[in-house]
Amino acid sequence: MYEYDYVSNTITKLVDFLGTSNGSFPYDELFEASNGKLYGLTYEGGTSNAGTLFEYDIATNTHTVKFNFDGGINGSNPKGKFMESSNGKLYAYTSFGGAFNKGVLFEYDFVNDIVTKKLDFDGVNGV
Repeated sequence: MYEYDYVSNTITKLVDFLGTSNGSFPYDELFEASNGKLYGLTYEGGTSNAGTLFEYDIATNTHTVKFNFDGGINGSNPKGKFMESSNGKLYAYTSFGGAFNKGVLFEYDFVNDIVTKKLDFDGVNGV
């Protein structure tokens, strides 16, 4: 992950995605939540090599893995970007895993640091 300063036209590397420790293959764009922090997903890497949900705090330049996808019931290989709902929680989806191995819709509550699966995709309600 890097930062681009358009005033000085400089690029600064912020994070190396190293695989097991913090994910690999970051997917899509970062999302700035209402708490001022950036959130993103890696498609692979993490403890089960099934992807991660991470947070980047701009104020402290701190990168933290908030959740490791397990490839099972909680899904694997997250894709897309987050959206923040009016309830203050973030939503995104995975490509695989869940009850039917067709992915899941999940919610991330960044206030309480909790990931909750909301829906298993089954091929009828989504792939």
